[in-house]
Amino acid sequence: MIALSTVNWSNYWQQESESFTTFSGEKEEVWREKGLLGYSEEKYIPLRRDLYLEISDYHMYEDVMLTSQYDQKNDEHFVINFVVSGNVKTIYHGVTDYVSETAGKNYIEFWESRQETEYWQKGDRILKVRVGISLSTLREMCEDSLDTLPSELQLLITGKNVPPCYRQGENNINMNSALNQIVNCPYQGFTRNFYLESKALELLALWLGKNNKIGFNQISSLSRKDIIALQEVKNIMKKNLQNPPSLKELSRQLCINECKLKSGFKKLFNTTIFNYLHRQRMEYAHSLLRDKKIKITDVAMMCGYASLPSFSKAFKKYYGISPRCDRI
Repeated sequence: MIALSTVNWSNYWQQESESFTTFSGEKEEVWREKGLLGYSEEKYIPLRRDLYLEISDYHMYEDVMLTSQYDQKNDEHFVINFVVSGNVKTIYHGVTDYVSETAGKNYIEFWESRQETEYWQKGDRILKVRVGISLSTLREMCEDSLDTLPSELQLLITGKNVPPCYRQGENNINMNSALNQIVNCPYQGFTRNFYLESKALELLALWLGKNNKIGFNQISSLSRKDIIALQEVKNIMKKNLQNPPSLKELSRQLCINECKLKSGFKKLFNTTIFNYLHRQRMEYAHSLLRDKKIKITDVAMMCGYASLPSFSKAFKKYYGISPRCDRI
């Protein structure tokens, strides 16, 4: 497996690359690249009504682990990602454990900055379609029924802060049909624009219809006091990776019963306290391994592992490579 950052990722792809613009009523941009990792095509198709489509098509020659850092704020669009083929395993650090973004799935994501690690498989064809619509247009279209939208989308549309969240769902048969028609659009010129616009709106309507009145994190049963206490759990665990407190100690320290501590944390952050601790240990280990002056045995101890074998086993299971290979 090849471990890359976004900088190295670009270098591996850009051995042979081309980009060009086509005009079919609106400007359509296409990028094609071929390199050591495989070959790819990206299309950006702006439509009317502040809509756009993106189609990304990657054919992989190697197994790849890609770690990316994004610091930009959410833009002024709501975007739904649809997976048509392939399977990318992804960790959205601090938000999710492993998620499989595989054919037949769709997902949305909200956060201002994030780090993510993706695992791409040799021989896989990863084909995704993204539908984006401006928040102002969506607000105008849903003005009389905002309360039927998912809670986080309501916050986004009304300009309020949205807690970091990730939601994945299943494509239904109508979504899959529309996606196939977009990817294999038979038209050109202005007819193509009308056709793709209708399919983009159809996908948006199908997704909204399926997700009406569903809150992504479903945290309504938690009080503000509970949420503050559960957020503090993350701070405590981060500061005590070597010797983390037990659930009983956390419960006593934060004045919240153990049952609510476990279920509330899972509900709020979509992971367990143990899995969150494990993820923080792995991420800290990954950062420490960048410094070759620190022995791997010391990294293991600093991350709360009593022995090197147990640390190495956990690290390889999490990242797919050994600690020794990670620092090469």
